[in-house]
Amino acid sequence: MEACDGNLAKVNGYLFAMDKKSNLFVKHDPELRTRIIALSSGMLIINVLPSQVDIEKITYKHSAMDHIVVSDGSDWQLDLSHL
Repeated sequence: MEACDGNLAKVNGYLFAMDKKSNLFVKHDPELRTRIIALSSGMLIINVLPSQVDIEKITYKHSAMDHIVVSDGSDWQLDLSHL
């Protein structure tokens, strides 16, 4: 946890997801993510975008594996399939 203000927490960490083949949690994304989480609901999760992301160019696409991927056309992308 980086900071907490009322019922909002700013957290940094890696995304882990269940690997159905091995039945283990594995690191899904090598990039460190920053999120803001509403502690009172657990339903509101906000991904904080890196400063270099061009918000005007953001697009959402479905990948071949039925993942939702956000990108601004640069090397940056964010897989929203595993929150």
